[in-house]
Parts: sequence; C-alpha cells; structure tokens
Amino acid sequence: TTSGSSVFASQHASPSMVVPTLAILPDVVPTSTSVTRRCFSSCPSTCIGSWPTAPLRAAAPLPRSVPGSGSLRSAVAAAAALGAGALCLARRGADRRSGCSQGRLHASAASFPVARRGALADDFRCLVLDCDGVLWRGPEPIRGSAEAVRKLKAAGTRLAFVTNASAKSRADVAARIGGLLGAPIGAEDVVTSGSVAAEEVARHTSTAYVIGEAGLREEMRLAGVTVQEPELPDRFDVAELKAIAKPVGAVVVGHDEQFSYSKLAYAALLLQLGGEDCMFIGTNPDVANRSELGFMVPEAGSLIAALEAASCRKATVVGKPEPRALEQLMQRYALRPGEVLMIGDRLDTDISFGARAGTRTCLVLSGVATREEAERAEGTMRPDFIRETLAEIVGL
Repeated sequence: TTSGSSVFASQHASPSMVVPTLAILPDVVPTSTSVTRRCFSSCPSTCIGSWPTAPLRAAAPLPRSVPGSGSLRSAVAAAAALGAGALCLARRGADRRSGCSQGRLHASAASFPVARRGALADDFRCLVLDCDGVLWRGPEPIRGSAEAVRKLKAAGTRLAFVTNASAKSRADVAARIGGLLGAPIGAEDVVTSGSVAAEEVARHTSTAYVIGEAGLREEMRLAGVTVQEPELPDRFDVAELKAIAKPVGAVVVGHDEQFSYSKLAYAALLLQLGGEDCMFIGTNPDVANRSELGFMVPEAGSLIAALEAASCRKATVVGKPEPRALEQLMQRYALRPGEVLMIGDRLDTDISFGARAGTRTCLVLSGVATREEAERAEGTMRPDFIRETLAEIVGL
C-alpha cells in the first residue's frame, strides 16, 4: 500500500522491471470519420468531431493548404484532453531514465536517498521547482510556498525554477518569484520553455515567426534571433497573406492569448513555403492549465496541435518533459541525479521530466494532477513521492 507521505515503493520492487509502453492514442487520426471520445476520466462530456484527411485547399492559383475545421477541432480536442488524459499522456517511445542499464525504465530504490526522518527536502542538495501549481496558481500564491522557499534558501539548498510557461521571460519570472519571497532571485536560476526554445532556434537559424506573448519574443531576441512581426489582415485573405510572407528559419508556437485564424494561417503558410528548411518549434506540450477559479484553460499544446493539423507538419517540442534543461542544470551545478528532487503538479510534464533525467520526483497536489491519477500512473509519469504542497516537502 502507498499513502500520500510514502515512497511509491511498488514501482521499484524489482530493479529489472520493465514498464510497458503506453498506447493511448493512435499516431494517425482517423480520416473522414466522425469521432466520439470521452477525453478525460472526469470529463462530463464527450468530444465529437469530423477529422478530415488534410486541411482545406485554397482556391487557385495558390496551391497551398489553409487551415480547415480539422485544424480547429484538433485544438479543441487538445484543450479538452485535460489532466492525465488524451494527448498529454500519449507521449511514448524512448521515455527512459538516463543511466539505467539494459533499457530499464527505473533504477532500484536503493540507488537513491529515501526520506527516513525530518522533511523530504533534507535528503537532497538541489530542488528543482515548477512554478504554476507549486508556487502559485494563476495570480495567487499557494499557501506556504513563500515560507518554504525562504526556508530552503536559508538552509543553503540549491534551488532552480523550471517552468513550461512561455508567456513571461526569465527576468519576469524571477521578478515574480522575488516579489513572492521578498528577496531577489536571479534570472540565471530560472528556465522557461521560451528560453529553451530560443536556444534551440539560435543554434540553427537567426530568424523566426512567433505565435506567443511578449516574454517568448524577448527570449528570442536575447538569444540573437530576429522575430518577424508582420501586420496581418483583420479578415483572412490567402492571397494577401502570400503577398506579405517573408521566409524565416523557424516558426515557434507558445502560449498566446491573442491567437487568431490569421496567425494560424500565416504560420501554416510559412511552414509550407519553407519546407524542411523551416523549423517548427513548440515551447511545451501542456494542452491546458488550471485557472485560479478551478477551470482548465487552453495552453500552448492546444495551439501547437492546431498548427500541426493545418500545416501537416510535426512540431519539435522542447519544454518539459524533454529532459535537456534539467540535464544542463545538473551539469552546471555539478550535481548527480540522486542529489536532485524535481517537484511539480503535472504527471505528464513535471514528473516525467525529472524521471527522464534520472532524478527523484515529487508530485504536489496543489495544481493539476490528483492523488488518484498519480497512483494509477505508470512508467516515467509515476512519482516517487506525493505531498500536498511545497510547504509539506520542507516540513512546514
């Protein structure tokens, strides 16, 4: 048996245990078929839609695809796939912990420190914290989070803040954390999905079109990437879009509260014009986040899904659960995976992120995922620990 305060020992019962690959959604959506699916275990409704083979075609003489209803239904279906459901759980394949031999997904429990006395945080040199759902929910701080971070800093624990939010720059996120704590936090201690996306784009090209907020565009500029910002027509006109289109090396999609059909159509056009020479980068796979009112609202993953459908291209998503940012942090601070605890509120991103980098993981119940979902989770989405809040992790 497991409780909220105990280690998930069952997943470590045998060091040679291999967890079966998840198979939840097909890689290819059925074509020209009406689909009815209950998208999430607690969702009271079903998602119904017709999924065409490809986007609608623009009228001649421009033989380019433009978004059709399938693109928008992809975004709606993605947004409806909340919590531990549908698209965000369909990530599968080479989700393996680094350092595990013979393709094993989990190391033996004896390989890691286990909290035997005092607070869980006491057993680790570094805590990597997600922000939304751990430190705050929407505009409101989560009870005890400020006191917890202050206690960790006073104890000399190395802290890093890794968020899949792309709307704000690292400096903005650091300022918010600092305001919460009443003490400054350096931008160098913050990693956002936008900063990871900007580094990826800058390695390959110097120009990009960005669907996203000001923070994402700022990270692009800081990385040396010129952001194309065309004045798009108010009403959709494919000929007008084609006339103003300028080739770019990358199209980047993140959280955008001004997302529009014109932005979607223009990005799809750029990807088609550029072909494989134009990168398609998504900041993070989160399809939705829980608002301060308790409702799930669309995130970048929903917008990425829409553009994937409209352009017939697959995005490279760089945010959590991709482990590169955590691996870079451990290298920067000379840390071993067993010395690091990844703390987050989502199974598909935060917990899988830590597991794929080889660290221990702790789910807090102050955000998206529930205890029941965690106890049903398998593979890299199954946390090592469950706690109610960050405050409990540090013993407050």
